Amino acid sequence: MKILFATMEVAPFSKVGGLGDVSKALPQALSLQDVAVTIITPWYRSLPERSPLLQAMRTVRRTFLPLGDEKVAVSWLTPEEPHNGVELIFVDEPRYLSRNGPYLTGGQSADYPQEPQASILFAKAIVDWVAGSGRVYTAVHLNEHHTALAARMLRQLPNPPPVVLTVHNFGHQGVYEPSVLPLLGLPVDGFYPGGPLEFYGKVNFLKAGVCYSDAVTTVSETYRQEVMTQYEYGRGLEGLMQSRADRFFGIINGIDDTEWSPRSSPHIAPHFSEARLSGKHTVKSRLLEELHLPKTVLTSPLVAVILRLVEQKGIDLILSVAERLLSQSTALVVMGEGSAHYQKALQELAVRHPERCRVLTRYDEGLAHRITAGADIFLMPSRFEPCGLNQLYSLAFGTVPVVRHTGGLADTVIDARYHPEIGTGFTFRDSTPQAFWRALSGALEAYQDRPGWRKMMRRGMREVHAWEASARSYIGLYQLLAGGTAPRAA
Repeated sequence: MKILFATMEVAPFSKVGGLGDVSKALPQALSLQDVAVTIITPWYRSLPERSPLLQAMRTVRRTFLPLGDEKVAVSWLTPEEPHNGVELIFVDEPRYLSRNGPYLTGGQSADYPQEPQASILFAKAIVDWVAGSGRVYTAVHLNEHHTALAARMLRQLPNPPPVVLTVHNFGHQGVYEPSVLPLLGLPVDGFYPGGPLEFYGKVNFLKAGVCYSDAVTTVSETYRQEVMTQYEYGRGLEGLMQSRADRFFGIINGIDDTEWSPRSSPHIAPHFSEARLSGKHTVKSRLLEELHLPKTVLTSPLVAVILRLVEQKGIDLILSVAERLLSQSTALVVMGEGSAHYQKALQELAVRHPERCRVLTRYDEGLAHRITAGADIFLMPSRFEPCGLNQLYSLAFGTVPVVRHTGGLADTVIDARYHPEIGTGFTFRDSTPQAFWRALSGALEAYQDRPGWRKMMRRGMREVHAWEASARSYIGLYQLLAGGTAPRAA
């Protein structure tokens, strides 16, 4: 079985968010189950600085791709060796695609707008690789709207491979003015009211991908249901996803359980496990020293937040309860970057509570591990969260999550107030400060029962969130498509 996995970002080379983590971990999990995976992704100027593996590259293909009336020179590069058993193919096109990073400015947030030319050229490069590489792929696995047009373009090939499109977040759809149509190189018969390319008079790349893919997946079953029933989640594609419900699957993401594990994380010391929780106490102590927080916090809850500072992540809810939280015997550490308004509000909070609050408006991978491992409670009050990874990381490290009951958060965290024997965290449904505080105060109260708290920590740590099961689900989907069988979602 051979899979071509197309993505705009991939860790550790070009990670911006969760897509980068998935694009690293899922192909590796597939390769461990005897699937030959090729990742195809753009080449960015900064990549050689980030990895010695990418400092010696060889060109495996060159051609010109049409972009309207223009012919654009494109090269496909590969390192001399595979990376963790996965072949890497980088698409190099300096003008539109190969900038400083995955998105328009090479910035640190997937919320930056994406130029349509970059997505169009990348989609064409994916198709040209399939047509010209001499490989016969079992399936092409596309990710997000940046690659979605390739689903339509592949249909122009003789005997095209089946296509799976994974939508990690329906909030990003790639919607542009009709002026982009001449750049696509596609018949315009798909652009008419209600057609596969049309979306309220504009061109929607994601919609096209959904219409022309053989199967569509998203990253949790609850998010799948939300997308089909509520505009807040489907963002105008609810009806389309309902019409494709039998080919629309929810497959929960996993985590890299070697890197994000208290037994083996390269960023924490000492390592610990559910059978040896004393190591977590030492990690917390060293984290307090690193953050210059007082030792008195060792015996009180340390509450952690690691997120993008945007409304979707519920940062306003955190700010709304922060003063009340810090009036308790607690400490709060926040890591994230994003809206200048939220950054300023958090920094002012830290100034008001110098002994109890630390705010880091940046992302540091190693420190993220240490915060997740050293904290007692992890906050994730997202308004919507297709899957979420941070709650899975916190469970693995014995850090009890407080989350909104939505998407993948609902699928992975069991409220201990209602299910005391199996609970792994605390949840709330309404996106209000009152509902959030009730869940958080429930966690703070439960923390006082130390034996009960340790039992809850251990339950979360014993859960298996590795990629193996998810990879098997994708393999089953690829096999059905390759066999010519139309898969049917429940």
